[in-house]
Amino acid sequence: MLQRLQIMMKSTLSFVRLRVTDRATARELELIGELRANCKRLPDHVVTGESDAQNTWSKVSNYFRYLIATEDPRRFLTWPHLQTMVVGNEEYVEPELIHLKQSPDWLTRWSPSMAESSVGQPLPYPAYPQSSGNLIHHAYHLCRFEEVTGKLVDEFDFVAEFGGGYGGMCRLFHRLGFDGRYLIFDFPEFSCLQQFFLKSLDLPVQSIEDFRRSRPGIVTVSDLVRLKELANAVDRSSQRSLFVATWSLSETSVELRREVLDLVSSFDAFLLAYQDKFGEVDNDAFFTEWKKTKTDIQWHHWPIEHIPGSYYLMGQKTNNR
Repeated sequence: MLQRLQIMMKSTLSFVRLRVTDRATARELELIGELRANCKRLPDHVVTGESDAQNTWSKVSNYFRYLIATEDPRRFLTWPHLQTMVVGNEEYVEPELIHLKQSPDWLTRWSPSMAESSVGQPLPYPAYPQSSGNLIHHAYHLCRFEEVTGKLVDEFDFVAEFGGGYGGMCRLFHRLGFDGRYLIFDFPEFSCLQQFFLKSLDLPVQSIEDFRRSRPGIVTVSDLVRLKELANAVDRSSQRSLFVATWSLSETSVELRREVLDLVSSFDAFLLAYQDKFGEVDNDAFFTEWKKTKTDIQWHHWPIEHIPGSYYLMGQKTNNR
């Protein structure tokens, strides 16, 4: 990830602005204004961190705010800045699409939920232009989870996602019928983008106060203290809770991931994906040891054959509620 981000920063010199040719609606202008105002309130990141990863993320975040302020956010998926952070037409999407099409409920469940929207101007996937590589990739994660656990994702009433990108996974959950409370934890800039994307699709983004009052809907947070507060409060009232982190958690420090995993230790189910190494950290050893501490979970742990060096770790409580 760090190497990709460094390449991305170099590529900004060749960035060509896209001209806006269609006039924004009143609702779009409102959401664009809200996104820009929310980002403007965030403090600038100081690029004097102790690690290259921290400095790179700071540069990326600062440049992201510049793009939001000067470019058309309705086309954010065309920005080189973000194209390296989402799945495009990667080779590994093809076997995932094949797997989805072979699913018994392809026509009734997966195909309808994978119809792409125009928000962000996503790149269509050539072999299935109704969707995008990113959306197909997300659908594959959820399909595999349902296959190995026997649980539909829309059966949960609380989902906590660590690292939500621009909100694509959250959108897919709701397309599949999820109507509970969905919490996304991410960097502040991405929390702002998630709100813009999800509100553009008329999904129920709400305030932290409404979310705390047990109202169904979506909330985005970027503060670890607030994450702990909401996750603990909601999990106690939840009948079925799911924690989702696809590669995001395995790209954090060991200290942070332990803190987050302790926070969600009482959850009913887990959907994790990770790469074998992150810097000097042996992720496979870390997650293998961590799952041993969760003896109440029936685990499914296997290498992702079409993405060498990556693994799935999924499971659900043996005494399902």
